[in-house]
Amino acid sequence: MHKRSVVAARLGLAGLLFLAAVTDGPGQQGRSQANPNSATRGISADETTQSGLPARGTYYALVIGINDYRSLPQLKTAVGDAQTIAEILSKGYGFHVNLLLNATRNQITGALNGYRRELDPASSLLIYYAGHGYHDKDVDKYYWLPVDAQPNDNTNWIIADDVTSDIKGIPSSHVLVVSDSCYSGAMRSADVSFASGDRQHLLEKLISGHSRDLLASGGDEPVSDSGGSGHSVFAAAMISGLTSEPDKIFSGDDLFENYIRLQVGGNAEQTPGYGPLHNSGHVSGDFVFVRDTSSPIAITAAASLPAPAPTRAASALAAESIGVASRRVAPDISAGTIKSAILSLDVDSLKHMTADGVRGETFDEAFREFAGDGKTTVAQQFFENTLDSPSAIAWLDDALAAGMDPNLTVASDYFAREGILAIAMRAGNQAAAKELLRHGASPHAYEDLFLTSFTAPRFLFPLTGIVNDDRLSMTEKQDLTKAFLDAGVVVPEALPAGEWSSSEMHEAADLRDAFATKLGVKLAPSAPCCKTPTPICKNASARSETDWCAAVAAMPKGLVFASTPGQDSPFYNLTLAYLLAVVRNDAYFMGRIEFPSKAFGPDYVLVQVSKDASSWAVLKYMSPEAGMGICKKDDKDDEAPEWCWRKISLYRVAGTDQVRNDLFGITWKVVN
Repeated sequence: MHKRSVVAARLGLAGLLFLAAVTDGPGQQGRSQANPNSATRGISADETTQSGLPARGTYYALVIGINDYRSLPQLKTAVGDAQTIAEILSKGYGFHVNLLLNATRNQITGALNGYRRELDPASSLLIYYAGHGYHDKDVDKYYWLPVDAQPNDNTNWIIADDVTSDIKGIPSSHVLVVSDSCYSGAMRSADVSFASGDRQHLLEKLISGHSRDLLASGGDEPVSDSGGSGHSVFAAAMISGLTSEPDKIFSGDDLFENYIRLQVGGNAEQTPGYGPLHNSGHVSGDFVFVRDTSSPIAITAAASLPAPAPTRAASALAAESIGVASRRVAPDISAGTIKSAILSLDVDSLKHMTADGVRGETFDEAFREFAGDGKTTVAQQFFENTLDSPSAIAWLDDALAAGMDPNLTVASDYFAREGILAIAMRAGNQAAAKELLRHGASPHAYEDLFLTSFTAPRFLFPLTGIVNDDRLSMTEKQDLTKAFLDAGVVVPEALPAGEWSSSEMHEAADLRDAFATKLGVKLAPSAPCCKTPTPICKNASARSETDWCAAVAAMPKGLVFASTPGQDSPFYNLTLAYLLAVVRNDAYFMGRIEFPSKAFGPDYVLVQVSKDASSWAVLKYMSPEAGMGICKKDDKDDEAPEWCWRKISLYRVAGTDQVRNDLFGITWKVVN
């Protein structure tokens, strides 16, 4: 059994969850620790519906799993643990999950910094980290070690002090850090448990608090990297709790006491712990999990753990490779092998892998990884290197048929996340783009626009990129345009622009007039959202357990300004005009906003709506006076631009028809 320290240690997964609890103080009274079916845990679903509990905001999870260290010993189960936890949180609890596998220091710290900018006080965040950990005894400091960490060089190490500082600055009401790693327990204060008593009263207090808690797999000690039927002992216990807990609502303390404390301590030489995160701004409460009963968790988790396997010392420092634990069908074929074959364009080997039954998720992981330069992804290099390789495109067809995600998002040199269709288009690889579209890619490939400065991004206007691509002949442009139209690309209605209308409104007019003329085609406006199912929602439904066409049709049609007349607002009325894409549990729309003054005219914006329509975000191209962060620089910028896409986060006020933004103090009413 590997241990997760620098000598083979591992730090646990990270995720975002919503809700935490106010505590009555430390103590062990009334807590059943040995019986996971104890009737004293949590409250029942029926009690919840009639409880009048405080409204809950949106749950988020940052889930990190690292196996394939470049300069440190490899781990076996961290990636598989992270993938399983992320799936449970997303499908079973409605979390908005950001899954980072084999992540670098910059990716992890960038995600934490993003939450400081983007989350609102009503939200809850769960951070799960699985990877190496280290205790520098000379200075008594503790570290998470990302995939680019070097031995004896802490440049890329992530010191625990920085993590807790970021968590202290995140505005969410509740943050839970789950750390499956060596030495992780030293980050927490004294363990806290909650008396059972009146569960409804306790839950109300927990939800009303401001909590920052740590669930650690061990104390100041190495922890196991296996022993849990394909997972670490700690992850197996957490998975068991999240999938087996009979109550719809339960606290982090419930999860720890009834599943983790005894299962982990009794099956490994480590002592898990739970308590407030040291120096993190914890005031009171506990993290509260709320299961989404409309989406049963269809994950088989080990209900019991095997006897502990003997531990063994770490191997010598391993060479760089990319492995995916517990996700491949062919046990001898890893994502590292796939990565090497992709970068060397060994098409014969790639075809053998698909024939051998390698699952699409493993190809996804290989595409997400960075190439040898550490700057470009495997996906980018594949699309750039296969412009004249029909055999490689034929393999891509096979991989997509095997389940590879045509809407896969990866890191890029400018966008935090970007769909691979956009990367294929940027490379000028029209053959690959057509295969992705044929297998169900949304023609509006996702791009994380927040704080980026392109006025007409591909996410909103993919046809513009085709028209302006001088590498393509007119015949190729027309052929590719037809593929995008067949896939349901949106051609927005060209509305009269006001004096101060944004470039998006002018882009819509150019698409109808100048660009259509250049292409020699007619571009009729798309039907407005969302009565008739489109190829975009049909393909999203085919790749998930959700009927996204029905879900989108059931969403509100827009928002109407409901605050004091004349009050300043970044927008007033909003209509969801066209569905662009479905990414995880969110639908993305091109929205049309209106202002009281005709000088500003109508405008197009990007709107993100959660599946249950409880959480909204409007991304609008805005000036620096709006605040909300500093715009990103690209390679051509000496300084950060002033105008960029800024985010207005909204949440549905529970039990009402109101949607609110607390930063501006503005309320809208939903239009059904």
